[in-house]
Amino acid sequence: MGYKINLFIIVYLLTIILFKDKLACQTFYLTSAPGTFYSLDLNNQLCGGCSLAPVGGISYPGDGLSFGPDGNLYLLAPPSIYQIDLSTGNWGAPIFTCPTPIPLMTGILSVGGGIFYTMPWGNANSDLLYKWDIGLGIVSVVGATGFNSEGELTMFGGEIYYQSKNQLSGTLSIIHLDPITPSNSQEVITYDLFDPIIGLTASPVCNSLLGIETYTHKIVLINLIDGARTFICNLAPVIAMWISSPLEFAPPPPCMITLDLDCDDSSGATDADYNSPDFDCLTNGVDIADEDTRMMYDAIISEMTIHITGFVPDAPFELLFMTGSVAGINVSGSGTDMITLSNAGGAKSTDFKDALRLVVYNNISNYPTGGLRTVEVQFTTESGAMSNVATAFIQVNELQRVPVDLGPDQQQCDGLTTIFDAGNPGESYSWSTGQHSQTITTGTSGQYIVTVSNGI
Repeated sequence: MGYKINLFIIVYLLTIILFKDKLACQTFYLTSAPGTFYSLDLNNQLCGGCSLAPVGGISYPGDGLSFGPDGNLYLLAPPSIYQIDLSTGNWGAPIFTCPTPIPLMTGILSVGGGIFYTMPWGNANSDLLYKWDIGLGIVSVVGATGFNSEGELTMFGGEIYYQSKNQLSGTLSIIHLDPITPSNSQEVITYDLFDPIIGLTASPVCNSLLGIETYTHKIVLINLIDGARTFICNLAPVIAMWISSPLEFAPPPPCMITLDLDCDDSSGATDADYNSPDFDCLTNGVDIADEDTRMMYDAIISEMTIHITGFVPDAPFELLFMTGSVAGINVSGSGTDMITLSNAGGAKSTDFKDALRLVVYNNISNYPTGGLRTVEVQFTTESGAMSNVATAFIQVNELQRVPVDLGPDQQQCDGLTTIFDAGNPGESYSWSTGQHSQTITTGTSGQYIVTVSNGI
């Protein structure tokens, strides 16, 4: 039994290493308007932006791009299909030209064996799927999908997807296409009509397609579970259009339920962790996650917990606070050492990330004890799967105390005044009366408190 467990651990670790390598090294290819062919590398496990390099000029960006299982890259320029030379961007003579008149097409998918699929351009208001059979020399209608095409077709994990536009509802959708019986095609996710995707391809991330936003020219991950989009990089001023990669015929990527508080490790923390800004008594709370928090999941996220753990010398004065609200997220425990974020219905992973970035650590003791604090974050999905525990490290700095002595309690006769002197000339003062001078004069009985700061 021990041998089997060790072997499993070795295989599991090897899978993680191979998965990370795959994220880091995959090359995509895209065309742009007015006409350039590019290679695109996604850096640092999709956390460090993109490297875009021109391969060559092309006379026309085409109307669709698709790798085939043969490793060749094909471009649609109706009524013809061309093969692109990956080293130059040249496409030469067509490998096939449709022998009969067809509508203007947008998007192409090569499935091997000389078979290609296309759909009419969105403005054609057509939901028909066309099959191109180069071997037989024909282009035929397979059937109606029920969803008008608006963009590229792609293969991911052995399944075909494309974008559809519904003018009546004012929405766009990702459609799961059934190429055998197109009428069985199903809507997967829906999003706003003003956030269209033009280029669409497979990604190295579980349950996620890679797309090019039409108006912003951003590369984004599009999650097929909740529709969340994760920004990867901005290609502007390049007007990118169609995109494809050999990943379209790769096995489905492993679904690893993961949380990373600082995807590009810009805070200096490694792996899934985050180094928060330093905290001291002059700080009004510090965040516990970076802007590029990354989550991978197998189902809708149901809950996230954020908990102060380990060395907590100033308990119960070391607390977590929610500084705002996010629609669809319920919050419990704000002002305690543990906050729970719950899905109130319809919340996406992006909503949980937005809520997480509103959580701050604060130490409200009069004199915070110096040392390293840890805040642990973990989420659970509706399947019951739990992510790794990601940790925010917070260095609490103990500032030098400024000696203040207002003297003993004083008694004074009616009509007379008393002067209180906080000492420490030249420092900053904050009295309970609202005054900010070194000394105050008063003839009213009561308690007088002063905070003196040297600004360090």
